[in-house]
Amino acid sequence: MQRTNTAIKIALALLIALGAQCHRAESPLGTTSLQPQGTGDTVVYSVYLAPNQASPSQQVECLLGLNHNAFVDLIFGRIYNGQCRAYGFDDARVLSVSDVRRMERSENFSRERITLVQFRELWSTDSLGRLHKQVLSLTLGIEAYSPQGTFLGHRALFRVDNR
Repeated sequence: MQRTNTAIKIALALLIALGAQCHRAESPLGTTSLQPQGTGDTVVYSVYLAPNQASPSQQVECLLGLNHNAFVDLIFGRIYNGQCRAYGFDDARVLSVSDVRRMERSENFSRERITLVQFRELWSTDSLGRLHKQVLSLTLGIEAYSPQGTFLGHRALFRVDNR
């Protein structure tokens, strides 16, 4: 439990670092300029931001102290003030600020329903064996429901790259 809680805190710290390092990349599909000095690989993992009633109790415990609204607002704020760019999940096209605002105004949209974030990171070790992690991108997941109101899972909203 403690290890998972620590992982979430690390993920949040990395998101803050993502915001500090975001810039206007012209292509989200370019190759990364990161060159691990030892061994390295890309790792993808998901973090649930707000467990629902069907979530295991360990998910609830792991999120103690997480301010879901502040986390999501931080991402949208950085997109709206031009520090980061959003990309369509399916087609990788750059989404303008107007596109994101239009998405937010749609009938079924609510920031509270963004309850999953998927991180794509480069994990590497240097010559001394120290672990280094860099967030390459994150994808926000919004809850999806059937017409009967049954929770179906998450669908990707958009991706934010750190390049």
